[in-house]
Amino acid sequence: MIEIPSDIKKNAVVLFLSEVLTRVITEEGTPNSSLFHFIQKNIIHLETKRFSPLFHLKFMMELSQHLGFYPNQSEMEEDYFDLESGCFFDGSPSKYVIGGELAVTFKKLLGTNFDALKDITIPNALRIKVLNVLIDYFNLHLHGFGKIKSVHILHEIFR
Repeated sequence: MIEIPSDIKKNAVVLFLSEVLTRVITEEGTPNSSLFHFIQKNIIHLETKRFSPLFHLKFMMELSQHLGFYPNQSEMEEDYFDLESGCFFDGSPSKYVIGGELAVTFKKLLGTNFDALKDITIPNALRIKVLNVLIDYFNLHLHGFGKIKSVHILHEIFR
């Protein structure tokens, strides 16, 4: 059975990801078989596995690896993440730093694979913050990424 068209949550996630990917693929410009296989594998995962409201967050994190700005995990024991440098720090002069529960959640998602997302519970308000951080992260690293218009649809579906 095909679920994405008939499952409102999966459909909303695909709508959001298609907008993100349109921006990324436009930015990317040249064929990238690794990126294609990543997208294909994970959309099939979304279609065939139990839905997680964290899927799009994990997808964006993993997508950043294919685009060359995956977070550096060498200092993950540190309390802050600098979106500009993509590194965890004890502290940073950058104005693009996250800490507290936001950084903890960011680390949790980094350390989890797609299959294990079903075992993680993150409150809706915190998921929204993480999504906004990821969009900011992409904007810092991809010229012209811009505002994602379908974000409000996700907020409505997942509230």
